[in-house]
Amino acid sequence: MKYKAIFSDLDGTLVSFKTHKVPESAKQAIEEARRKGVKFFISTGRPYTDLKVAEDLPYDGVVALNGAECRWRDGRLVEEHYLDYEDFKKYVLNLTSIDLNAYKEKQMKRRIDTLISRNKFDGYDSYCE
Repeated sequence: MKYKAIFSDLDGTLVSFKTHKVPESAKQAIEEARRKGVKFFISTGRPYTDLKVAEDLPYDGVVALNGAECRWRDGRLVEEHYLDYEDFKKYVLNLTSIDLNAYKEKQMKRRIDTLISRNKFDGYDSYCE
């Protein structure tokens, strides 16, 4: 059977929890598969903008945010399916008993500002695009 594509997780699979790096053997295996015409995709819970650890890998695309967003390596969007924020708050409350409506605005703003800064966005609007 000829494989057409390989999907692999990053953290704890391609990227070692101990070294926080992709081993050379994994890079070589990916390169060999691609030489045989197999597409290689990263499948991760991370956002597309948080793949610095994989920047040297020869991958074709990313299934990011646990499947909510799919992109080609060059950033072109393939598909996206996000939860409605109101539904998300209900799920969090049901699963964790944390009421996001009561979450302190200051803490939420600090977390959003950190994400914007870490990912080098111009501000909230560009972060949400």
